[in-house]
Amino acid sequence: MVDADQIIVLAGCITALFINSTLIYLTVHHVTFIKGTYKKMIIIFASACILFDATEFLSRPHLHNFNDSLTYFSHNYIPENQIFFYVVFIDAYAGLYCSLIAFVAIQFIFRYATLLGKRKLLRTFHGLQSMIWVPVVVVPGIVFCVMGMILMQPDEYSDGYITEEFRLVYSRNIKQMARLILVAYDANKKIRWKNLSYCFVGSFILSSIYSVIIFCAVKMQMNITEQLKHVSARHRNLEMQFFKTIIIQIALPTVFLTFPMIPMLVIPIFDLKISFHSNIFYWALSLYPALDSIAVMFIVSEYRTCVKKILKCGSAVNASNSVSTSNMHQITPAS
Repeated sequence: MVDADQIIVLAGCITALFINSTLIYLTVHHVTFIKGTYKKMIIIFASACILFDATEFLSRPHLHNFNDSLTYFSHNYIPENQIFFYVVFIDAYAGLYCSLIAFVAIQFIFRYATLLGKRKLLRTFHGLQSMIWVPVVVVPGIVFCVMGMILMQPDEYSDGYITEEFRLVYSRNIKQMARLILVAYDANKKIRWKNLSYCFVGSFILSSIYSVIIFCAVKMQMNITEQLKHVSARHRNLEMQFFKTIIIQIALPTVFLTFPMIPMLVIPIFDLKISFHSNIFYWALSLYPALDSIAVMFIVSEYRTCVKKILKCGSAVNASNSVSTSNMHQITPAS
């Protein structure tokens, strides 16, 4: 059964597929001033965004806060023998989110090294040395996934705690759903450290990534004017566009992903009387991959130039076809 949530997320998924595919096509076939490592980064990130949105549509992950609990679950109706598969699926989606943020951090490191002339650091982005950055992207996502599977695994108490809530809100039996559950306190109000430690692990991973991003951003902001004094106007303009682009690339996931998620992760600690589901959060989340690529194409002028050229060529072809058709209509057979 297809509901409104699925339609909205599907629309976001299709939009992301079109926009990111367009970005990849332009980067590979038309954009000439962006070369080498940064070109590869744009292509890889756009491809990852397509995968991110597709995973969201297929797994339908949701968050639900109820008092001192947080439930991360799939809204799909699934057979009992496939529940574990979907738990892995939604957990992989969370890990992919973490890896995306880590990849943005690597883009910041690369732009920082390029702008400030850190040659030793730049060499690690070329040839076989570039492979050292693969674990930097993959490992945070894997740790995010594995810790979720270990620390938020549902038990009899956590299932029983939210059974009635899910029956009232979703008309669903919690034991027939793919879920990971965090309940901060037991019946005697003692801390359930296994569950609660996931908040600390997740916060540590994300704060570490954001610390790198903030450090690089501040350093670039402090030095960008001085470093670009002695380069050509075109190169200076392009570097400024790249700087704006990566700022947008971290601002978007921060606004759409991290800021909405932090309150939902923290709420269980305070044991508030609350019942909140995350539909609006995931609607916004489905738009993020498309918005990110739109920002790149809007800020970097060469993309705008390429799009205009393609549109002009299309208009010229249509005009030529119209003229040819008109001329053919004017030719009449001899009597």
